[in-house]
Amino acid sequence: RLPPPTAVVSATALTCSRPSTPPSKTASTSSPSLSEAAHEAGPFLLGVVNNAAPWVITVAASTIDRDFKQTITSTNNKQIEGRSFTLKSLDTGKKYTLIRAVDAIAANASEDDATLYVQHSIDAAKVEGKIVLCQRGPPPPLLDDFPQVPGAAGTIVIDNNKRGDNFLMTAFMDQAHLLISEKDGQALQSNIRDSKSNDLSISGPTTELKTGRQAPAVAYFSSPGPNYHNPLITKPDVAAPGVNILAAYSQAPKKDKDFLNPSVPYHLLSGTSMACPHVAGVVGLLKTLHPDWSPAAIKSAILTTATILDDAGNPIKNFMGSQTDPWRFGAGNIQPNSAMDPGLVYDLKPTDSLDLLCSMGYNSTQLAHFTDPPYACPKQKIEEHNLNYPMIAVRYPTTTATATRTVKNVGPPGTYKVQVTQPVGITLSVTPSTLEFKSVGEEKTYTVEAKPNKPNQKPINVLGYITWSDGTRNVRSNIIVLDRW
Repeated sequence: RLPPPTAVVSATALTCSRPSTPPSKTASTSSPSLSEAAHEAGPFLLGVVNNAAPWVITVAASTIDRDFKQTITSTNNKQIEGRSFTLKSLDTGKKYTLIRAVDAIAANASEDDATLYVQHSIDAAKVEGKIVLCQRGPPPPLLDDFPQVPGAAGTIVIDNNKRGDNFLMTAFMDQAHLLISEKDGQALQSNIRDSKSNDLSISGPTTELKTGRQAPAVAYFSSPGPNYHNPLITKPDVAAPGVNILAAYSQAPKKDKDFLNPSVPYHLLSGTSMACPHVAGVVGLLKTLHPDWSPAAIKSAILTTATILDDAGNPIKNFMGSQTDPWRFGAGNIQPNSAMDPGLVYDLKPTDSLDLLCSMGYNSTQLAHFTDPPYACPKQKIEEHNLNYPMIAVRYPTTTATATRTVKNVGPPGTYKVQVTQPVGITLSVTPSTLEFKSVGEEKTYTVEAKPNKPNQKPINVLGYITWSDGTRNVRSNIIVLDRW
């Protein structure tokens, strides 16, 4: 289906948008770079990534290694750390009584409503000056403002959602508010029983960096590929921080109950729509540094310098700590500093995206809705796997599959040698294996050939990497050999 002809018009070099925007004839040279959110339909369904047009940067969400913490101390001096999203500190020298929400049910309310604290389900008189223990159950909301319990000194919320260490903190609260895991919730209640006292103290909120938690990891909600409409155009493109992002928030009065607390100028927000602005910001910085670069060159620099390793040097994993793949995080997690000097880029001519649409069956009459002057489709159709994209995908071959790419030198003169990480069951060969560049702007073309290691081999989706290196710069591209897509 042709993306809606609703162009995102901007005088700036960066746009973060939701609709997939069709290319203009000058899309690869002078148009804004479009960074779009991959959407939040993860993690279990494949092929649900949104905004997968090849002329935009489709952004997945990843976690960061930062926490806002408070410590709960029981009377037996056992401690549990919780995530804090409060603007109010309790008296750290005071003991507060913990009361379960189900023990303070309001008249005509159910236990389930009180446990999850549905508004007006708790008797304010029973919780006056106390800490209320309630739960947060599935489905996990991305944006929610937990109601403040009238009369209570604060709340501790047990997060019962099964998503590893991906705590989605939400609105900053005027009331003391902590979020703890299901395991810690059980431990807290055990501590209370062991100490035979419902009293506890809570430390003031602190910001902690380098927590040791695995990061970046793919956020559980981030929509995975492959690209349903164009499987050979790999999506998402790249991942960026999108979990518990400290974001400015309008304090204008809100009529909609779904909006967060407007009295607070900042909130912790999560979503691919939080990851997207990170990439848009990098695009703006790169355009300032390299005003002559096209949107395609900027996109290439971001993708080929992204990392597939977390902060500890291990492969990026999913939200549960299991192995993941580029359909979840694309080329990897962004590295803005490396993108400043990528060495080589995969550029596109102004008409390449239009030629791709022509190859998908759209005609000149349809393209005329958003091209000026009208564009005539070429007689020779471009093959999707040969679009000069920074990532490579081919269908699983019975004998051989070949893809062609052209790289442009945007760094100093130098010689680049190829390094190949072979996919399982497939042998990749790259010709030529060395590219020598004598000047900026010089272009070289290479081919990638994929062959099954055994005849009649059962096709599976497999991943490899091609990296061009001059000893300083490493220009890495995923290569995916597709089975069923």
